[in-house]
Amino acid sequence: MTNCPICVNGHEPSQHSCIICSKFVHLHEQCSKSVDGEEEGSSEKRICLECDHRNVEIFTANCFESEKTAVVEKNEKQTVQQDDDKQSLKNFFHYEKVEDMKHGFCLICGKDESGNYKTKIPMKASNTTGLKSHLQRHHRKQYEKLFPLETSRKKSSNTKLQSTLDRFSIVSENKCTTERRIVTWVCFKNLPKSFFDDRETQNFFAFFNKNIPVPSKNQANIMIKEEFKKMQKNVKNLLEKNKSKFAFTIDAWSGKTRKSYYGVTVHYIDKNWTLNSFAIDFSPSKGKHSGLDIAHTFYEIAKFYNIHDKIAGITVDNAAANIKFTSELSKILKNDKIDFDPDDQHFRCLAHVLNLSVQDILKLMEVECYDGENCSDEEEEEEEEEEEKEEEVDDDDDLDNIPDYEIEDFESKQKFISNVVNKIRKLLKKIRNSEKISLRLEACCKVFDIKYKVPLSDSKTRWNSTFDMLNNAYQMKDALDQLCKTYDTLTCVEPSEWILVGRLLEFLGDYKRVSERISGEKYVTLPGAVIAFNCLLDRLEKKSFELDEQEHLNEIDRILILAFQKGRDKLINHYQKCNWIYCISLILDPRSKAIGLQKTGWSRELHDETLDKFKSVFKIYYDKYFIDDCTEEPALKKCRKSEEDLDFDILFVKPKKSIVWMNEINKYLEDPRPDSDTDILLWWKLHANEYPIIARMARDILCIPATSVPAERLFSEASLVLTKTRCSLKDDSLRELICINRWMRSNNREEICEIK
Repeated sequence: MTNCPICVNGHEPSQHSCIICSKFVHLHEQCSKSVDGEEEGSSEKRICLECDHRNVEIFTANCFESEKTAVVEKNEKQTVQQDDDKQSLKNFFHYEKVEDMKHGFCLICGKDESGNYKTKIPMKASNTTGLKSHLQRHHRKQYEKLFPLETSRKKSSNTKLQSTLDRFSIVSENKCTTERRIVTWVCFKNLPKSFFDDRETQNFFAFFNKNIPVPSKNQANIMIKEEFKKMQKNVKNLLEKNKSKFAFTIDAWSGKTRKSYYGVTVHYIDKNWTLNSFAIDFSPSKGKHSGLDIAHTFYEIAKFYNIHDKIAGITVDNAAANIKFTSELSKILKNDKIDFDPDDQHFRCLAHVLNLSVQDILKLMEVECYDGENCSDEEEEEEEEEEEKEEEVDDDDDLDNIPDYEIEDFESKQKFISNVVNKIRKLLKKIRNSEKISLRLEACCKVFDIKYKVPLSDSKTRWNSTFDMLNNAYQMKDALDQLCKTYDTLTCVEPSEWILVGRLLEFLGDYKRVSERISGEKYVTLPGAVIAFNCLLDRLEKKSFELDEQEHLNEIDRILILAFQKGRDKLINHYQKCNWIYCISLILDPRSKAIGLQKTGWSRELHDETLDKFKSVFKIYYDKYFIDDCTEEPALKKCRKSEEDLDFDILFVKPKKSIVWMNEINKYLEDPRPDSDTDILLWWKLHANEYPIIARMARDILCIPATSVPAERLFSEASLVLTKTRCSLKDDSLRELICINRWMRSNNREEICEIK
């Protein structure tokens, strides 16, 4: 007969092995549940005091007397502490034994309507842990008064463990830092200036830190203006430190207020051979949108940043006003004794040229983008601007080479192509407007193991939206055919029509890939644009030739041939207006060099002329930057007695600049080219000392973007700021919000906004 250490009653004990120290524990079987909290039947998982696990105060057969004494003293202290806690908690709890177990009833929570206490907490073995936990969770003030030492101890430990909350407990001593954080957050998230005016928002921030200054609308407006000036000064300092030239993009945009704005971005390669690109202004126009107006606006912006004398090139769209713009800018800069070539420093947006080419192809096929409920007023304005941007009037000579008796059949095939696109457009519209049909289409996709894609609509201002619409439908064609068989209201697309759609997607896909390739902002695009355009021209000519060589040529094939030819002619027409810098940039690409000129038909014809132009530009750089460390005469030149005497010293005269300036070009062109996946700027960073003059050319020229897409990205941001509910924004406010937003999203955010 042995006394159990739990109930101290004499019972026949059961012997269990500890899973930690493998020693035996003698416990009363009925008390085993209260020791380790395990259900009956799992007695093999006994934990003993020897292992100090779960803080279970039990004695094993092998415990020493000293350990027994320590445990007894610990139990006595805990008993005293529990008694003190009970006495302290007595003011908040009523103790009562219910069903052979003591319970604590919360006096603060009170009683319900029937007179019963709302909160009943069991107290196993008179334990007060549950009571303290209830106070801590639901009655925080009473808990902090009752246990002040524990509260302060937990607060100090929480501060160490939860490092993410440190920012809320520490108020920055620098007021400007706090204001900068608020301003950049508001601009980055496109929040209204009145964001902090409501009470709920103020309470939310006060919950973390009551000392955080919450600005009103007027205060936020002042803060944004002050911080914008500081950031603008940082931009100016950043640009002035750069020693290379700058490239720019500029474009016009009209918002919901019918006012026009000019977005300007700057691009340059710094001393670490990193391509930097960010906005420098979003300026309101004077309503004229003329070339002279654009020239004066751009000049004022560039002069403010003190970079008007370091212009490498300006990329704009093909609007007629931009020809006038570069011409007028040249005159303005000439007054400051600054050279600006309106031809060689004017770069046409090649993405816009692609758009014009595709539009011509779609018009010939009578495939016009949808003009429906999804086209907003803003898109209609954009379409009008796109029409204004096209310089030349298209010649209506597409049918001149077709006999009169075939014109009627030709036009019927045009209608056939147009009807196929319209049929798919209407089909997708019905699916989008019905949740039931959309779910059925998704189920059909699962049956055919096809990835479901939400049916898209196209917009008349974006040709690639028509491609995306047809491409999504074509990938789900099997599921769409099955869906049309289920619903009589849906018109089924015939197999021959799907074949035609596949052929349309084949050549539109080439345009889309080229457009995406040349529209990047974080990598060099100019040399790649030359290669991509030549590849696209070769592809169009190849497809036209393959169709023309077919034995049985139907009318649809003839339409496609004419469409390809018209798209090619549009590309060549604008291609001829490109300046020499495009070809020079191809030579500056170490992956292609002069060999790249021979790989494409268009450039092959201009190979010799391009090399001559490259050498002339190199000579200008050479004369400007070459430093002759030594004289061109011998150190001690002896005088000859007469002119007829032999001059042996001429053998030791160092060669003149006019003789050695070609050495660097020859070495660069003859050295092996790197792999096609080589990073251009990283290669130049490693070889800049080897080719110092050509490296300077590369820094100035390779920063020029092939498209004006960077400026157009400003307009996407502007449409998020200038919404229907924020039409009253002043021009200065719109400019500040957009510029700070773009600076926060740029790679130069730390230098400009002073925020990591």
